[in-house]
Amino acid sequence: MFFGTLLRLLIERADDSGWSYRLFPVRDSETPEQELEPFRRECGQLDAAIEFCIPENIRQALLRNCPLPLSSCLFRLDAADLLEQAGRYLAKHGFRHPLALSPGRMPGLEHARLPAETEITLCAADPLSGSAEAYRLVRRHLAARPECDALIVLEDSLYVPAVQAAFDAGRRIPETLGLVTHVNRGVEPFFPLPLTRLEIDPAEVAGQISQELQARMEGRPFRYTPAKARLIPGRTCREQ
Repeated sequence: MFFGTLLRLLIERADDSGWSYRLFPVRDSETPEQELEPFRRECGQLDAAIEFCIPENIRQALLRNCPLPLSSCLFRLDAADLLEQAGRYLAKHGFRHPLALSPGRMPGLEHARLPAETEITLCAADPLSGSAEAYRLVRRHLAARPECDALIVLEDSLYVPAVQAAFDAGRRIPETLGLVTHVNRGVEPFFPLPLTRLEIDPAEVAGQISQELQARMEGRPFRYTPAKARLIPGRTCREQ
């Protein structure tokens, strides 16, 4: 849902700026150059390009030989800040043994400054295994560590399997398990209570991609600023 929202925002920015645009869909293929041929035939009529969620082999072919200024549509999240905010908030509400679930090894997590009074366990789910891996990790941890009293979900795609694993392990949110989850603004997942969440605004990401594209068209360097989340209290950490 995040990338669907991001694409809509990029199209809205193009409209507001008076830019015209074309979408070139590609499929995962053993012949990436053939997939890119429709795009390359029209490059003479285009000023720049954004590669958006395309298969890795086609992305590499595009990076090797793109005749236009190209944005790689990177989304950098300040992972350390994400974990620090969640850790401080949970400590303030009396949670001492949280499990933090991340999608793979998020760069920067090891630099997070965590409250001394808490013991946060970091657990990385294999991003290629998806929901099943996240579910197994949470179930296994809750069985091995009954003192675990909170769950931090650092990627919204892991929210559903993590919460399902907690309920299947006999935990109840927020009575016996606190919950802080990453969400993207405008696409908050369902929960019976308002979620305590770390919210990322896709509009901020769209703004940086637009700035990068403009800089590349003008031959200027551009450096992304990692997006920071905004912690929004809900009811899943026993808030009053």
